[in-house]
Amino acid sequence: ISKIYHIERNQTMLNVMPIFLAYGINMLNMSLSQGVTNIIIPKFDPNKFDEYLIKYHPNHFFGVPSFYESLMESKKMDGISLEWLYTPACGGDSANTQLEARINRFLKEHKCPANLTKGYGMTELSSSAASCADGINDLGSVGIPLIKNTISVFNEEDGKELPYSEIGEIAV
Repeated sequence: ISKIYHIERNQTMLNVMPIFLAYGINMLNMSLSQGVTNIIIPKFDPNKFDEYLIKYHPNHFFGVPSFYESLMESKKMDGISLEWLYTPACGGDSANTQLEARINRFLKEHKCPANLTKGYGMTELSSSAASCADGINDLGSVGIPLIKNTISVFNEEDGKELPYSEIGEIAV
């Protein structure tokens, strides 16, 4: 994980997900296991996402696409550099390629060194099963399976496994 997200000891992670959710506790455990300071927002207000970023300057953040949409609309972000944000990541909801491209433009305009990193997962998997990484971050992609995860796509009508780039039911 640390190689995928460039997580290093003494960096910071902004954790806005409640720690009673699998995703929230996984973010806490991941950061602590890497020696990263976890900034926990116990009662997250999405309307203050811009303020949290400006105040804490986290190196890593994992959220949902709507958080980035509110960030792009915030007047408080005018002139703010995000050069310290190494992992702007999202999952938990779909983001079409147009939204993803807009977010990437916003990040670039604000000097963020990375594009939006996306992932795919669910609570039943205890978090993410696939994630983008350096060189594996095409628009619309959720990346590759994380270690010890096998992901396949099946035809919903006959249950047969489908080849790459086909639409069907995802099985992890």
